[in-house]
Amino acid sequence: MEALHKALHEALHKALHEALHEALHEALHEALHEALHEALHEALHEALRTEALHEALHEALRIEALHEALHEALRIEALHEALRIEALHEALRTEALHEALHRVPAIFPIASTRASAHTARPVLPKAPGVLKYATSQNLTLDELSTVRAHFISF
Repeated sequence: MEALHKALHEALHKALHEALHEALHEALHEALHEALHEALHEALHEALRTEALHEALHEALRIEALHEALHEALRIEALHEALRIEALHEALRTEALHEALHRVPAIFPIASTRASAHTARPVLPKAPGVLKYATSQNLTLDELSTVRAHFISF
């Protein structure tokens, strides 16, 4: 009977060992699978969130750069427009002054007596600063005549 008891003990021990081994293997496998699945899911979620933030940041920077470029282009365009307007005003002032100075001999006959023999246009007396002053002040023809007379009297 002792041999039977020993054989039964060994068989039971072996069966319990295998059952316990199988149960532990299954439990560890499932726990490890669940833990890895959760960890990978969290890591992937974080990576996607980081990638999304990265893309959002890049997009924001592109938009900001475009915004700045547009503002700069508008500032440059405004400056160009201002320069064009200023150049046009200057040209109009110069043309008006030029025409006014050519009408001055009709108002001041003395100027026409100094006309050059080589040209049909009368030569105006040289008065330093008259043209610059008259241009800067946007003078009318009457005002120009007064200023011109003042400069000539010196």
